[in-house]
Amino acid sequence: MLHAAKIRLDGHGRTLLLTGIGVSAQEMWDAVKDRAKGKVRFRPDPQIQAIIDSVPKATFSKRAQALGFRPSASIAQIVAEYEEARLAHHG
Repeated sequence: MLHAAKIRLDGHGRTLLLTGIGVSAQEMWDAVKDRAKGKVRFRPDPQIQAIIDSVPKATFSKRAQALGFRPSASIAQIVAEYEEARLAHHG
C-alpha cells in the first residue's frame, strides 16, 4: 500500500490489476494450520466450486510489474507477511 501511495496514476489508468498467484485450498490450509485457532472443516460445495472453477487461477500484470509491484512468492509468504503486519499494528 505504501508503494501504491507513491505512484501517480491519472485518467483511465487509475485502476490496476495486480499479479496474483494460484493457490489451492490445501495450500492455504498448509500455510495457516499451525496458526489456526478453532475447528476448520472442508465441506465441498458443487455450486461454489463451479464459481471458483470459472475464474482465473492466477493473473499476470505487465503494467503492475512495470510500476514496481511484485507478486508474493507463495501463500505461506502472504500469511507470514499478514501476521507480521497484524502483530506490528495490534501487538
